[in-house]
Amino acid sequence: MILFEGIISGGTKYTFEYCNQIQKPIFSNDLLKPVNELLPSFSKWLADHNINTLNIAGPRTSEGLSKILPSLSAGK
Repeated sequence: MILFEGIISGGTKYTFEYCNQIQKPIFSNDLLKPVNELLPSFSKWLADHNINTLNIAGPRTSEGLSKILPSLSAGK
């Protein structure tokens, strides 16, 4: 899962490009969008790719991470 705010840049961009290179499934989400827009497509992505371990990449200083992760883990 790649989380970003507005545009993918820096280390987050590198991670996105590397995942593409090694053909790993990627779910990317702009944290500037409402969480309720994310959940249906995220749930489908998890099921479609049989994800057992989820790695999350994104900017360290993102306040959006603290807002979105509780909703994802609770499936709200």
